[in-house]
Amino acid sequence: MLIPISSAENEKALIPLDKLPLLFETIPIESLAVASQFMRRQPKKITPRALLFAFLQSVISEGRSLRNIAMATGFQSGCTISKQAIDYRINDEFVGFLERVLAALLVQRSGFTTEWADASDLFRAFTRVLVQDSTTLPLHSQLVSDFPGPTNQHGQSATAKIQIVLDLLQERLCHFELGAFTENDQSKAFDILQIAQPGDLIIRDLGYFVLAALQQLNEKGIFFLSRLRHETAIFKRGSNERIMLLELLTQYGFLDIYVDVGAKERVPLRLVAQPVSREVYAQRLKKAQNPKDKRLSHSKEYLALLAWNIYVTNVPPQIWTAQQACQANQVRWRIEIVIKTWKSCFSIHAVPKGNTARVKAHIYAALIFITLFQNYFYGLLANFACQHQKGDISLLKLAQFVKEYKFLLAIMPYNQNLQNLIIKQILYHCKYEHRKRLSYPQKFRTLS
Repeated sequence: MLIPISSAENEKALIPLDKLPLLFETIPIESLAVASQFMRRQPKKITPRALLFAFLQSVISEGRSLRNIAMATGFQSGCTISKQAIDYRINDEFVGFLERVLAALLVQRSGFTTEWADASDLFRAFTRVLVQDSTTLPLHSQLVSDFPGPTNQHGQSATAKIQIVLDLLQERLCHFELGAFTENDQSKAFDILQIAQPGDLIIRDLGYFVLAALQQLNEKGIFFLSRLRHETAIFKRGSNERIMLLELLTQYGFLDIYVDVGAKERVPLRLVAQPVSREVYAQRLKKAQNPKDKRLSHSKEYLALLAWNIYVTNVPPQIWTAQQACQANQVRWRIEIVIKTWKSCFSIHAVPKGNTARVKAHIYAALIFITLFQNYFYGLLANFACQHQKGDISLLKLAQFVKEYKFLLAIMPYNQNLQNLIIKQILYHCKYEHRKRLSYPQKFRTLS
């Protein structure tokens, strides 16, 4: 079903929301259930599809008890199901099934690039712009052996960590990995090599700064942009003469030079540095001089270098000027907004108590729901609003709408009039408000 919405020009435009429920039609759910050994024979009541949809409903409704999941499965199956039957089926094989469903969703292409990405020249040379970050989820202490977390005077807590990769050009999630808090970001620096392809651009924060990983990206023809870790050795290209970065910056004010980075690795990179405003420098200085970890004590050189944005990249000057290289890093914070949306609107951090399989099942179900929301629901509406309503949909506002009116969204596929009404409300109430500060799509369009 195609939903007609009147545009500002009083023309008819179409939002193909019928594609959302049909996404699962292209995923071989039963085959994935067999491959994971979750389904070994034809089920009489609890089908893989019914239990999958029940878990997805538990994410959006926050009804994560076994009783609620049993009722939701019963509605899907057309019969009554006990919570004990549900508990029995939440096992390692079911977790493996959910992992396969998530992987199948992530490889599906949405088929569009966001309007604001099309409007910007800064990233036109790249196939994808991939940003990577991680978030943690506190768990019950009984899971500490599977998800070891930080240690304090009271002992060690249980904490999960999720690695996320987002393609900014399509606003599309393309990778998740569930692990433990103790698996730090540096240990995951090489994982991007399994995801990125030649022509892609990788933007990550300092947590992923590993020179050997940057070297491999360079060799594979994958572009990257990264802040430079303080005290990393820098040498003049092709020589053993070490560069004193603060001295050069104090003398010239800005830099755009080719260097060899690393005392051992000697990775050939382009180094770009530009001064920040006085206001930004003052903020950085205040934060550095009052760290959360009181054991930290920064050197005078470190504090002085805060007056510059300093990056290393393999993007050549023919594609980016030094100013453009510094501009490009601004988009990295988008993934932080995405993660904030999950936690504030979809309560992904509210993990139910239970064994490891139960916890993993909830997390993977939440990631499946988030992928559907981010890659398809938001993407369709955001592009429609840009093209036909001359406005931008706020990711956070749309997520809040889904949270508040989830009961309407559940029955939307069966009522065309309700579909039209819901879409009109979203297009009216979920747009960014007019303000002096630019929204993310507006900022993206200005990058050139």
